[in-house]
Amino acid sequence: MASQDRKNLQVIQGHKNRITLKKSIIIICILLLVFFSGQRFIKIYQQKQVIDNLKMELENERIRNAQLEKEIEKLQSPEGIERIAREQLGLVKENEILIKPITVEEK
Repeated sequence: MASQDRKNLQVIQGHKNRITLKKSIIIICILLLVFFSGQRFIKIYQQKQVIDNLKMELENERIRNAQLEKEIEKLQSPEGIERIAREQLGLVKENEILIKPITVEEK
């Protein structure tokens, strides 16, 4: 009878070992799944940050582009052309006298 009890105990322990092994494998699989999912979510989050930064940069460039277009329109007007001719080229209208201040160079 004792040998039968010992066999039953060994069968029960073997069964428990199999259950423990199955649980361990399931837990390891779940942990691996969580780990790789977490890695993926981190990468997605980082890529979203890059996209958001690029969208902001694009919007800033659109604003700058609009400002430059307005400046071009101003410079192409008769008043803009005259201002450039006077300031950058030193041109004057007929019967005008150009007066430039004299600067003293420091030694």
